[in-house]
Amino acid sequence: MTNELAAALSIFQVAGLALVARGFWPMLQNSTDRRVYHMSWGVTMMVIAISFRSAYWDILPVLCGGFWPAGGPFGRAAPNLVFGTMVLISLYHKLSLLREMIPENERGRYSLLSAPFYPKHICVIRLAAALRDAWRK
Repeated sequence: MTNELAAALSIFQVAGLALVARGFWPMLQNSTDRRVYHMSWGVTMMVIAISFRSAYWDILPVLCGGFWPAGGPFGRAAPNLVFGTMVLISLYHKLSLLREMIPENERGRYSLLSAPFYPKHICVIRLAAALRDAWRK
């Protein structure tokens, strides 16, 4: 019962993720803005990785029943290497996006790994005020 429920949930998940990928596809194809490029690739790769993972581990075993070997036809390691690599590609593009969003005159001081921490000095009081104002709208 739980395998079937997981498969049903994954089918809806994959359908929703396909809609997200479809929504980003035109941006991936047509944008000349590096920020949009990295955002589109980052989101698309993550969506594809999650969809493939859900299909491989949740949907196909239920659909194939006894024909699906334990651990899948390719074992556990090979598919997980593919899914993991896709996630890493997605992370690269998302971190690149964060770096591209830093003003050009400051960008040189930040790497992909330090870009998420821009700006270095965040005023907690101003941050709290901005969040308060956003929630009041």
